Amino acid sequence: MDKAILTGRSSEPGSRSQLTESGLDLLELIRPLVDKGLIGTAVSQNTRALLQLFSFPLVWVTGCGKVKQVNSAASRLFGWENSEIDNELSILDWQEGNEISHFLHQLRDSQEGYHQQINLHLDATTTVTCKLSGIACAHGFQAYDALLLLEPYELPTINSLVLDLFEDNPVSIWIVERFHYHFLAANQASRVLLGMDIEQIRKTSLIELLQKQDRESFQTRLACVADDKSQQGTLGVWRINCQQAGEMVPKWLELLVNPLHYGGRQALAMIVLDVTSRVQAEQETLTWFRDISYQRTELEQILDSMVDAVITINEQGIVEHCNPSTQSLFGFSRAELVGQNIRMLMPQKTASEHDGYVSNYLRTGIAKIIGIGREVVAQHKDGSAISVRLTVSELPPGQDGKRRFLGCCHDLTMLKEQERQLLLSQKLGAVGSLANGVAHDFNNILGIISGYAELTQMELGELPGGQYQAKILSACGRAAVLTRKLLDFSSSKPGQEQVLSMANVLANMEEMLTEAVTRSVNLHYQIQDNLWSVKVDKGGLENVLLNLAINARQAMHEGGNIVLAVRNQMIGSLEAQSLDLRAGEYIQVSVIDNGCGMSEETKLHVFEPFFTTKGKDGTGLGLAQVYSFVRRSGGGVALESSVGQGTRFDLYFPRYYDEHEVDVPLVEPKTDPLIPVFRRSASILLVDDEKELLSITRAVLESAGYRVLQANTVEAALGLLKDQDVDLVLTDVVMPGRGGLYLAEQLESHYPAIKVQLITGFASEKSNPRLHDNHHYQKRLIKPVSAATLLKRIGELLSENIGLSSTTSG
Repeated sequence: MDKAILTGRSSEPGSRSQLTESGLDLLELIRPLVDKGLIGTAVSQNTRALLQLFSFPLVWVTGCGKVKQVNSAASRLFGWENSEIDNELSILDWQEGNEISHFLHQLRDSQEGYHQQINLHLDATTTVTCKLSGIACAHGFQAYDALLLLEPYELPTINSLVLDLFEDNPVSIWIVERFHYHFLAANQASRVLLGMDIEQIRKTSLIELLQKQDRESFQTRLACVADDKSQQGTLGVWRINCQQAGEMVPKWLELLVNPLHYGGRQALAMIVLDVTSRVQAEQETLTWFRDISYQRTELEQILDSMVDAVITINEQGIVEHCNPSTQSLFGFSRAELVGQNIRMLMPQKTASEHDGYVSNYLRTGIAKIIGIGREVVAQHKDGSAISVRLTVSELPPGQDGKRRFLGCCHDLTMLKEQERQLLLSQKLGAVGSLANGVAHDFNNILGIISGYAELTQMELGELPGGQYQAKILSACGRAAVLTRKLLDFSSSKPGQEQVLSMANVLANMEEMLTEAVTRSVNLHYQIQDNLWSVKVDKGGLENVLLNLAINARQAMHEGGNIVLAVRNQMIGSLEAQSLDLRAGEYIQVSVIDNGCGMSEETKLHVFEPFFTTKGKDGTGLGLAQVYSFVRRSGGGVALESSVGQGTRFDLYFPRYYDEHEVDVPLVEPKTDPLIPVFRRSASILLVDDEKELLSITRAVLESAGYRVLQANTVEAALGLLKDQDVDLVLTDVVMPGRGGLYLAEQLESHYPAIKVQLITGFASEKSNPRLHDNHHYQKRLIKPVSAATLLKRIGELLSENIGLSSTTSG
């Protein structure tokens, strides 16, 4: 193929190109512009500019012949201006008779277009003979619209006009071979776009310029467009490689295609629009929208994952957004909240003040809530009050220009419960510290009273007055029990712990509990199989269960039911936080009654020491002991109760994992009930700073036949030991200067044969934690000590000496 065919111009002066044979070829060439809508009924400024590129008369008409649009060449020919066209002009006026009507009718029936020679009546005196060619509009236009091309024989021939349109058109136009897609012609704009000269284009196939991954789909799409006239028009947007600075750079090109015959072969005319900037802008916009969407989604995910309730409102207080925690905290669904006023989450008094706060801030800028976190009372859907910490901040204005605010509500329910438990622990600790502070002196006094009462009782025997001593001793015993209850509050450690099965504990207590609740109350057990083990003080646990059972019975004046339930329980982090425990595995012991229940005020104080609802009949120490014991055992207590609905106590004890130790009994020293008489001559050294106690204890021991030495300080005791033979030292723990623990350590180092017995008026010497690991301290006696208990313990220790001596000598 020669250069003239490729460029669309003749290489010889005066010669004609083979580009078109008639006006129909030209109309077919620009048909994609029509189908694409670049020329249409909605005439834009760009459309007018495009029409003016044609140097021959073009007329756009309806199927009835009404003129809709003309280009400059047609305006000059007919004297029409587009501004004057109002659908009153008709091409039917061009000729007398029905020749024009016949032309339009033929045009409508022809898919390939139609042409004929006509005589145009320009005015009453002027007639021009010309060739009229036309095509019916395809996509995007009203039915029967047509584009007409006039070729007055007095004007330049159509081939020259086509060449001008093709070569000088600012829009890239390609003509490619139908089946192999080799370039047959390309105008100047195409050569600039592709970055190639004529020789390069001639050697190139359009398929080669496509991205490899697009070639198959491009050929499929192109075949559909070429073979199906209903799809002719746009081929779509494709990435096509163009040369730029010596490199192949892909550009986004939109192709408008229409089949035609070119040089005796099937070809495709393509109008090519460089839409790279548009596509890049669209991609950037899409990326921006994706980023915005991702950020929005990420923000929503962050808000949705927050534990605190987060609410967005506008300046009128209307809820615009809320996260799932809001629904959990207040009980309303998102649908119930969004669009409603935030006042629905406030008690009536607070709600009436809210709008005033916001309007005052908007008017003056003075913040009473905004930007200032504070504790407020909110309202749940069920009407109950919720303590929350509210923080409000102002957001940028919304799309409607209204100011917006974000509120963050931190639920203080668990914090309030923890504060209550801390306050309760502090109260218990304060009572314990007070009790521990006076216990030593109080127990010393009880020891003196009970000691002399015992001596007097021993001397009186059956004589008158002996019964009074028994009553004195009974009163001292009750006082000692009360003192020990008080001292429990000051102890940070449980008593003698052992591994227990809760089922076994309840089985052993069944008879005791049944007697405690009386026949008017039915006792039911709900015990899960395969219970985990716990490690607690057995006596303390039994006392707790007995206390709760008695309390439950007293709450049912006319009888009722008590349920004792035990089960394994896994406690999650939130529940553990409310119980002030670590998340994990626990044994849950529940005591449930259907008695009179408690008021909210009573529940707030029920575990406090000395709080009682029984008047003079109550000490106010029972439930305080329960709480103190469970906490010392590493557990927690939960209470549910309402007036008239009964009460439920849930005790949680941590699971103990060494299952092999279950119910191993405490090792109790084997004692001979008969204290050897010949050991009554043993020497005992008493060490105590309380002279009266020294005196009464000495009297008790001497009455039993022991030789007794005494000292009121550790230093004095060590001095006596240098000169005296002593078998046993009985020493107080807490004394001015050095205490009993130091004396015991000195005896172990320098007098290992001497037995040691510690005695104390304290439940726990917090000032000296080492005591708890000392084996002498573990076997301490708690004042007041009865004479019988004291003599039994001393006899046991001295008997150990006999066994040791016999073994050594034998």
